[in-house]
Amino acid sequence: MKAAMTPTRLLLAALLTALATAPPIGAQTLATGAPPTLTRTRPKTVARTTRRPASRQSSEGEMSGAAAGLARIKDIADVQGVRGNQLVGYGLVVGLEGTGDGQSSLFTIQSIANMLKKFGVTVSQDAVRVKNVAAVMVTADLPAFVKNGSRIDVTVSSMGDAKSLQGGTLLQTPLRAANGEIYAAAQGPLSIGGFNFGSGGSSVQKNHVNVGRIPHGAYVEQEVPTTLIDGSAIQITLREPDFTTASRAALAIRRQMPGVNAHATDAATVT
Repeated sequence: MKAAMTPTRLLLAALLTALATAPPIGAQTLATGAPPTLTRTRPKTVARTTRRPASRQSSEGEMSGAAAGLARIKDIADVQGVRGNQLVGYGLVVGLEGTGDGQSSLFTIQSIANMLKKFGVTVSQDAVRVKNVAAVMVTADLPAFVKNGSRIDVTVSSMGDAKSLQGGTLLQTPLRAANGEIYAAAQGPLSIGGFNFGSGGSSVQKNHVNVGRIPHGAYVEQEVPTTLIDGSAIQITLREPDFTTASRAALAIRRQMPGVNAHATDAATVT
């Protein structure tokens, strides 16, 4: 005789029967109207690579390539007639601490005597000691379009056997151009990029101490006339002559200024 089944056994048997007849996990039981069974899977790590649209990449490449090939005319050419002028003068640097010219620099002795004579002091050249004075050449570049009263930098270089110009002051020195006319006057304390010290038979020197600069040390006394237009045309001169560059520069000017008839006269000139 079979024993009677308890409620717990009946529930276990029903559950086993249901599991045996159930569809596979994740299958869609649309025919019976039952909701689909969702399967939970572990997310995978995927490396994402951001890619720009092809059109944007091509446009940016064209822009960068065009920008790399562009050049301003002012960077490769000059307007004919616009130029600077070189100035030069002879002067004296005073206030040196025993590092000036020696007695063998006769031109320094003569220059001191002549300078003192202008101030009403008459002194024999044999009585002049120049160890605190140095004869120098003063050079400067006079840019175009500078006006009276503008200030420019000057460079001061020793002419004699001075050991150092450190601590010196340049006396007023007229600066002349190639035509002999005075265009500026320089004066002021020197600034050198080194030093020279010695004691007990040993010395230490850094950089060159016989050349110095005076920033804004010269006043412009006379303007240089500048002619830009020859008749009705302006000429642009390339710094490095090239037929291709000249023709492209003329084309760029015509595109930017439609009313201007720019053309390449030769490999170095655009008119």
